[in-house]
Amino acid sequence: MIAEVERQYQSVLALVDRHGLAIPCLPGSGSLPPVAFTVGGAAQGMPDLVVLGLGGELAHNVLNNTFRQLRSLWPCKDGTRIEGVLDGLVVGVRDVSDSDLLDRTMFPTALFNKRRGHDQTSIFQVCWPDRRGLLPYEQGCDPATVAIQGGHDYWKQISQWAGADLAQGGA
Repeated sequence: MIAEVERQYQSVLALVDRHGLAIPCLPGSGSLPPVAFTVGGAAQGMPDLVVLGLGGELAHNVLNNTFRQLRSLWPCKDGTRIEGVLDGLVVGVRDVSDSDLLDRTMFPTALFNKRRGHDQTSIFQVCWPDRRGLLPYEQGCDPATVAIQGGHDYWKQISQWAGADLAQGGA
């Protein structure tokens, strides 16, 4: 088991060394949605990103394009909207630095930062909109969109961590 984790970490490390960023994608299972996240953001003085509910190539493209656009906006505020991520897709970014995502899901990011001596800057969740363009933390967002990106309780926690009342998603 430890050898397999180390092998996977070395694979991620090679991608970061080659491209400056790696994006592991974990498939969803049961009630858990797919999740993808970046490794290498802190090494560039940027946040690392995570997206829930998108898998594979779509998640990779959303994170890559958001990261590129975030460079010109950084530092940015919690809840910032970023336009044109994919064919006009607007995403929002939420500061989830105080959540347990780094330890629970993004452990390759934490391991990379520890082994390379980087302080973790911020962790931002990239949120995608429902059919009407509402983000999961906005009033009236489709409940299914909210659920796959963390659910109502998740957004209430994020608002408490961020010190803002942006957790009004859902009907």
